[in-house]
Amino acid sequence: ISVATVQYFSKRAEDQASFLLQEGIRKYDALLEDKQPQEALKLVEADFQSIINDYSGTISGKFALIQLAGMYFSAGKYDESIALYEKALDSLRTSKLFENLTQMGLGQCYEAKGDPEKAIGYFEKIVQDPNGLGKGEALFHLGRIYGNKGDTARQNESYQKLVEEHG
Repeated sequence: ISVATVQYFSKRAEDQASFLLQEGIRKYDALLEDKQPQEALKLVEADFQSIINDYSGTISGKFALIQLAGMYFSAGKYDESIALYEKALDSLRTSKLFENLTQMGLGQCYEAKGDPEKAIGYFEKIVQDPNGLGKGEALFHLGRIYGNKGDTARQNESYQKLVEEHG
């Protein structure tokens, strides 16, 4: 009975968190139709913080971290985005999908902040992972960063690998 009760309430919490997350994403997407990312973020930030705080033990609660981090990134709030991506990385290490999404987000944030070396580190982690999800996108980012740094050999290597592995 105890196990069944725990499972019931766990499933119920996950379902509720999933519903709230979907509603939050829909609300944000609708706001973006006529508002800038900074304005839309202000209007949904509390909703996502609530999901993160109230449902931290659920997958949806953890995925809300990644969603909010992406919203911060779109609004140009890179430090806030990095903090959430790092928190997500710590709590979602068991999922390759979430880990790679988080590393991609961190790479993009550091690139946007003007720290290409840290960005390269995160993109390389994705590329070096044999099951790395988002490997093609990471290779593209690496090629672009190396090109911006004037390292044409590594730029060409990244783009060549992208073409060979992803058509």
